[in-house]
Amino acid sequence: MALLCERCGSTFDKPTYPSVPVLCWPCLNFISRINQQVHSNLRRARRCGEPATLTVQEWIETLEHFNYRCAYCFRDNGLEEYGYLPVYMDHFIPLGMGIGTVRWNCTPACKSCNIVKRHLHPSVITLIPKEALERVQTYLTSLQNAEEIRPKTP
Repeated sequence: MALLCERCGSTFDKPTYPSVPVLCWPCLNFISRINQQVHSNLRRARRCGEPATLTVQEWIETLEHFNYRCAYCFRDNGLEEYGYLPVYMDHFIPLGMGIGTVRWNCTPACKSCNIVKRHLHPSVITLIPKEALERVQTYLTSLQNAEEIRPKTP
């Protein structure tokens, strides 16, 4: 019996696991990597005593917004070629400065940009163009503003 992957739309023969949603092996592996990325960064934030509220779905939405590319330089670093997540989760305001791993502080970064940015505050970074930093900050600020006006569920 052929199954249809709910993420990419490809057909495959054997179910990965009897779970919902139905995913092919490459998509299951991809989602597993994203899951691992989110949870390891949540642990890092908790160790710093900072907020750790980012969900896997929120991170996927951010990745999709930037088309799974680096938010600073737009490189994809092999997503199509290798099929794995080519970006790091960058904390726009680094951990240790009080913001944490929250939706409006996390953005995808390629290895090069992540190394250049390191643990520096965006205001002191000189090797990433100001326009790129401003573009990312505008996106993250829009997420924060949307979060603030969203009604709280009881």
